[in-house]
Amino acid sequence: MDAEIKSKKTGGRQKGTPNKSTILHREFLQNVLDAQTPKLKRELSLLHEKDHLKIILSCCEYILRKLQTIDLSEEIAKEKQLRKVLLFFQMAKEFLLNYNSLIFWRVVLNEILIIA
Repeated sequence: MDAEIKSKKTGGRQKGTPNKSTILHREFLQNVLDAQTPKLKRELSLLHEKDHLKIILSCCEYILRKLQTIDLSEEIAKEKQLRKVLLFFQMAKEFLLNYNSLIFWRVVLNEILIIA
């Protein structure tokens, strides 16, 4: 379907609003796990340490949010370019200041030479 033919969305959930069934399922699973906590602790304690850690880590995938990787190379490149531009302007400013003072001292020296 062409992008021109697609119609604009006019309703539904707002972005980021969780689905009602997702909320219900999560609450149900939370209640089941809460009821089984003592048994789960007992069973986990019977496992070998390596297996115990594997299970805990695999459970973390369902509890903790996964972090997204951030590519900063583009921002770093922009920052480097900005620093180069700032350095150029600083050098240009110093050059102009020194150039003006050089002209001043040339004029002063010329005047001294003319007087002498």
